[in-house]
Amino acid sequence: MIQIMQKKIKKLVLTVFAFATAIAAQAQDSETKVNLNVILKPVRSLTVNHTAVDLEYKTAEDYKNGVSQTIDNGLSITNIGGGFRLYAKTNTSDLQKRAGSGAGSISGERVTVGIVGNPARSVSSMANGNGAELLHGDKSVVGQSYGLVYQAAGNDEYVNAAGRDLTRFTVEVTYTLVTD
Repeated sequence: MIQIMQKKIKKLVLTVFAFATAIAAQAQDSETKVNLNVILKPVRSLTVNHTAVDLEYKTAEDYKNGVSQTIDNGLSITNIGGGFRLYAKTNTSDLQKRAGSGAGSISGERVTVGIVGNPARSVSSMANGNGAELLHGDKSVVGQSYGLVYQAAGNDEYVNAAGRDLTRFTVEVTYTLVTD
């Protein structure tokens, strides 16, 4: 009888051990690893908030003193990923007549473009290479707005370029944002 009892206990122990092993096998922890990456890409965006600027000489005082126009928030820059440079470029150093009876062109030497608070650059200087540097930033900016100043000469510089009727001289200015 003891033997039968021992066999039953042995069978019970083996059953309990098998059951515990099966449960342990099913309840084991599982682990999987995932690499979480943060990827930072540079971003460059330039928005010019106007398409034309008219510098009009309407009076003798305008010819004497010159004319200018400031455009607040004239352009907006986003540059993420370091410093940047803003250039203004023209395809010619002079402003070409587009309408009227005056001279065929006027010198761009005394017509300037600049960022408010920074030195202005002449249209003539914008016709070379990459153009003229208007702004240099040494760090990233996001949606930073800048005012632009457009100015044309005084001292009767263009008195003799005017015709019998309205004369319009034009040059196209292209702004370019580059990484530093």
